[in-house]
Amino acid sequence: MKREIRLLTVFIFSLSLTSSIAQKTETSILFNTGLFSFAGSSAYNSTFVNYDKTTNLGYANNPYGSRNGLCYGFSFQKKRITKWNFIYGFDLGYEILRSKVSINGIYSDSFYSAKGKTILNFGFVNFYPFIGFRINTGNISFDISGGFELALKLKSWESGKAETDKGVEITMPSTFSNSNLFDFRRRLQVAVNYKRISPYIGYSRGLVNYLSGITGGSNNTYARMIRVGIAYKL
Repeated sequence: MKREIRLLTVFIFSLSLTSSIAQKTETSILFNTGLFSFAGSSAYNSTFVNYDKTTNLGYANNPYGSRNGLCYGFSFQKKRITKWNFIYGFDLGYEILRSKVSINGIYSDSFYSAKGKTILNFGFVNFYPFIGFRINTGNISFDISGGFELALKLKSWESGKAETDKGVEITMPSTFSNSNLFDFRRRLQVAVNYKRISPYIGYSRGLVNYLSGITGGSNNTYARMIRVGIAYKL
């Protein structure tokens, strides 16, 4: 983790040194959607609900799902393209990321079979400095870029329902607590530029373990995301 932070610091410093050779600056607004989930030994496809009969509340035993949830966001981007088609810039925005896990049971005084799902939701402010290269082919160009995302978590919550074979329905609470304030991710992205419009696709992989404070057993859970979107040049 410390090595990635040093690389990010060197990367940002390098951007300031290359500003004198920039030939063109592009400013854009971006809208994206995609699929978000968790990977690692503690990311599960299904889990059960711990249910308290006195409060009539339940929560997923392990909400970090390996099933994809739909996410969305928007951002502001500024980048420079040098005369050698070298690209550098940054992207700053806000995203709602959601992972999903199936419910296969409810545990109270005993275990009951159940069906349902729960969704773990996060609200992140995301800063993405990047470097890359532009390939020009007539009226269309391709930008291949990569860098590191630094994501600040503003909020997190759990939502979902489960129902037993006896017709008992449990609703998950709207609150969720996670000790990680930041996520740090590697990101690769490809964009296609035509006039003012640039559709893009990217992949991000987290470096922060969301279960780093848990002791006992193997506790490894990392974020991953496929992001697609469109940029409009201002």
